[in-house]
Amino acid sequence: MVLQLEVEDSYANKFVDFLKTLTYVRLKNENKTDRLTDKSDFLEFSGLWKDRDINLEHLREKAWKK
Repeated sequence: MVLQLEVEDSYANKFVDFLKTLTYVRLKNENKTDRLTDKSDFLEFSGLWKDRDINLEHLREKAWKK
């Protein structure tokens, strides 16, 4: 299970230190500002649709297929 929490800055470090003591908790370090400013993540997707015959009409057919 993934759980996302927002903790006030004044308590965040203490809370993270506590979580690190728990053997059944794995922490992922995600900082929203890092994700917004890091362009390398975006560039990993370049060429993703290369050589694929996909158009808007085809996507709509698949999306609203009943």
